[in-house]
Amino acid sequence: MIKDEKSKTLFEVEGLVTALLPAAEFRVKLDNDYEIICHVSGKVRRSKIRIIIGDRVLVEMSIYDRNAKKGRISRRLKEQINIKPGLIVPADIDETPIEKELPKDYSIRMAKSKAKKVQNSYPHYFVLGVDTVVACGRRILPKAENVEMAEKCIRLLSGRRHRVYTSICLLIPDQSKQHVKTVVTIVKFKRLSEQEMSYYLASQEWKDRAGASNIQGLAGIFVLFLRGSYSSAIGLPLHETHCLLSNYFNFHPKS
Repeated sequence: MIKDEKSKTLFEVEGLVTALLPAAEFRVKLDNDYEIICHVSGKVRRSKIRIIIGDRVLVEMSIYDRNAKKGRISRRLKEQINIKPGLIVPADIDETPIEKELPKDYSIRMAKSKAKKVQNSYPHYFVLGVDTVVACGRRILPKAENVEMAEKCIRLLSGRRHRVYTSICLLIPDQSKQHVKTVVTIVKFKRLSEQEMSYYLASQEWKDRAGASNIQGLAGIFVLFLRGSYSSAIGLPLHETHCLLSNYFNFHPKS
């Protein structure tokens, strides 16, 4: 554990570089099997050190990164509406759908469960639980854990419309009150060729994504149209989140 120049606590962790990304970023699989996206520092770029897939690297992480497997996108979205979360904490809950549970009901239940789980540890905090579900009709698509599961999802989405349900649950300190909102976005993918499917599956951007769909990444090129909220489709409905929080906080979007 170390301190940086702004006295923020940093942690050093080791991992393997698994992918090179645009904008001086790269993906690292940590020794605990979590995956994170890292940014090449200016110092490293100036030294002209090259990072390649397969390199073993030592990464400095803030406590926000350490507590969140996929918090980077959500954090950037929150910053768009001038919100800086105190903590981003993964909620370890059972995410198994109930038999015949509808996608919207499942999304709401997950958002509530995540928020309640975290507030049990932080009872004096405002807690925002978020869950995103991709569904074809009434069928809830799983989070892709392996390439076989990802391929099944992508083949199902190819050439079809699907719905993305994102539910948010805001819990007030001491669980005195809760607010729940669900936003539904309709997305249609083009009919994918075998080459396009293979390319997407090889990218591994489907990992741990609902329905193996990552439209803020490579899957964005498959989208023929999107009706509804783009921010909701990639993980957090900004308008609805801003409206909920405005009931308790006085802030304004960045101009």
